[in-house]
Amino acid sequence: MPELTVELAMRSGGTELGREWFTLVVPGEAHPEGVAYFLQEAVAHLKQELLYGEYTEAIPVPGDLWPRAESGKRTFKSEDLFTGRYEDVMNTVELWRLVYSVALAVRIWLGKARSYFEVWKTIDPSDERLRAVVHYEKIDMFNLAVYGISKLRDVGVRIISEALGHSMFSVDYEKENWEESIDAAKLQAALQERGKHARLRTMSDGDFDGLLSVGKRLIRKYSDTTKLFLGYRNKLTHGNPASVDDSKYFHQLEDRKWMPIPGAEEQKPGGWTRAIGVGSGPPEWTSGTLYDLLVQALDHYVETLRMLKEIPTFGP
Repeated sequence: MPELTVELAMRSGGTELGREWFTLVVPGEAHPEGVAYFLQEAVAHLKQELLYGEYTEAIPVPGDLWPRAESGKRTFKSEDLFTGRYEDVMNTVELWRLVYSVALAVRIWLGKARSYFEVWKTIDPSDERLRAVVHYEKIDMFNLAVYGISKLRDVGVRIISEALGHSMFSVDYEKENWEESIDAAKLQAALQERGKHARLRTMSDGDFDGLLSVGKRLIRKYSDTTKLFLGYRNKLTHGNPASVDDSKYFHQLEDRKWMPIPGAEEQKPGGWTRAIGVGSGPPEWTSGTLYDLLVQALDHYVETLRMLKEIPTFGP
């Protein structure tokens, strides 16, 4: 089978900084058009890789969320294996490891998404094939970041639940989907009924007040940032993702909402109407505004987790 050789050299001011090469075995003779496409995409990806570090470094590493070294040194009594305290403590520590890993991953995904956007802007609008390739790479990185940030929110709720032995939720471990019974809304409802939950009643008032503040920051309507972020995430998850940069890359559903027509009498509509065949229209987001929202959402949930970590019951 034919063998291709690919070489890459980096120079600065006439000085060669490095060179790499590799061979690739292909199933058939290289077609000129295929080679051209390969080189176009390789250069686009290389530009993105050279840019993304700049955007990644702009997002701080949440090093304080990594479990402290001493968190692995725990003393347990024999009864802790039967009361559930052992699992409460060890699972909480492991979840903080997950928090740190996801936060680092989100940092990378956001950097890559933003750098793909910078590359996408430089591509000639007439080159629809390459623009589409880079656009979908960009959106994939944004979507990964969205799910990662949403995961941080979910893990915050899970840390609270694990540390308290899932005592505030109706958990049936026999059901495969038992984890779905643990969410921010049910947490908030439980916090409003402190007297019904022994583990909450025995917490100090100061720690409980801190937990109340964390719980409020986890609900959807806490701020404009959380509402916009979770609204974007919900549209992405449930089948009608918001359009970004160019509407032609996204499907458009007809709006089923009927709007009132002003009537002669105040407070009474004269009829109802709705738009039909609206077309694609402008995109709902640009990469710039979406990136800014996701950075703000990341900051919000990282700070929320910091607040949770300061409460002794929930820290690693």
